This record gives sequence, structure tokens and C-alpha cells, in this order.
Amino acid sequence: MAEGAAVICVGNRARSDDAVGPLIAEELSQRHLDVPVHVSEGEPGELLELWSQLSRAILVDAVVTGRSAPGTLHVFSVTAEPLPVRSHASSHGIGIPETIELARALHRLPDDIRLIGIEAGCLEPGTALTPGVAAAIPEAVARIVEEINGA
Repeated sequence: MAEGAAVICVGNRARSDDAVGPLIAEELSQRHLDVPVHVSEGEPGELLELWSQLSRAILVDAVVTGRSAPGTLHVFSVTAEPLPVRSHASSHGIGIPETIELARALHRLPDDIRLIGIEAGCLEPGTALTPGVAAAIPEAVARIVEEINGA
């Protein structure tokens, strides 16, 4: 049986707002958290392996709902139902929503998995975050810490 909890920050530093996950991981590393923080580029096999070892996961990623301004913070519980977000281009062929559904079908999804998503404004090649996404980082970090402490 899987045990423990972890924060998994997903993203690619070379794709503008998609870098928000690794940047949040850096912020979290400055705190003394009781759970490990992993950085992932979102490769499905890696995520499936991480999730299969956990009972609880907090996933952090840039998201595209198409309904919110860049920088909007979203919190989704994906334990019971699919994510209401679109996948963005991935070099691995499938995105986070599809990886979650694959894990669900394979019974490799943690008992409790939450996505802290920051609405992306730009996912094109580049290293600068859009202003709204950059401004959302402190709020996202605070929410992640709240989720960890509320466990």
C-alpha cells in the first residue's frame, strides 16, 4: 500500500508560464516542509511511478481552462473526477489530464490528489513569465503550504 505525501511541481523552464511549477518548487525548498518536493517535466511514466508510491499528492502546474485570466489560481481535487482543463503541448505526447486518467484506469492514482493550477497566459518557447503568473507565485506557495498543513 502506498504511503506518505509529496508535492510534485511540473513544468518546463523553456516554455514561458510552464516554468511556474519549477519556480514554485524553488520557493518551497526555502521552507522546512514535512513532505518531499519533486520537480518533473510531466513525463507520464515518471508521474505514474511517483503517484504509485503516495497516498496523497499535491500537483503544481500551469493550466489552461480558457475561462480565467493568466495568474488565476485554481485548486482541483482530481481524486473523483477528471480535470476540467485542456492539455497543453507536451513533448511526451500526453498531458497531465490524460496522465491522471491513465493512472486512474491503472489504479495508480493516490487516494487524494489535488492540483494547484496557475492559469497560463503563454506557453510558447521563452523564459519570461507573464506578469499575472509571476504575481500568483506567492499565493500558490501559501495555498500549497496550507494544503500540506491541513493534511
